[in-house]
Amino acid sequence: EERSAYLKASLKAGLPIPLLWGFSFWLEPNAAFVTSADPLLETELIPVGGARTLRGYTEEEFRSKLAFWSRQELRWGSESFSLYPLFDVALIEVTGFAAGYGAGITVATPIGRLELDAALPWEGAWHDAKLHLSVGAEF
Repeated sequence: EERSAYLKASLKAGLPIPLLWGFSFWLEPNAAFVTSADPLLETELIPVGGARTLRGYTEEEFRSKLAFWSRQELRWGSESFSLYPLFDVALIEVTGFAAGYGAGITVATPIGRLELDAALPWEGAWHDAKLHLSVGAEF
């Protein structure tokens, strides 16, 4: 079995912007690329889609050598509980522009931060909606 040599890099930022009346705007820009002189396997490409990248799409629905995406939320609440509308957008080298929108809820639990998001692809119908459940823990 022959293996390829490649370079993969990513950059992520989380920017909370406090607003009035318990609201805050959350901006999370991301960029990633992979390059190689050898042909790349599908699993070596950058995965985009799902709870952590582009909500409203299935996990890793898109794969590309280059991708930019950003998650946006208008949060209301506190660190222990918040509600938010969401809008995610991505520019994927292979497929172009993709976006998803919806709403979510976050609850702090003893095992970590629990997030439940309901989202649709930008040009999707209601039956294309996805539910994304995430648990985040810090060590």
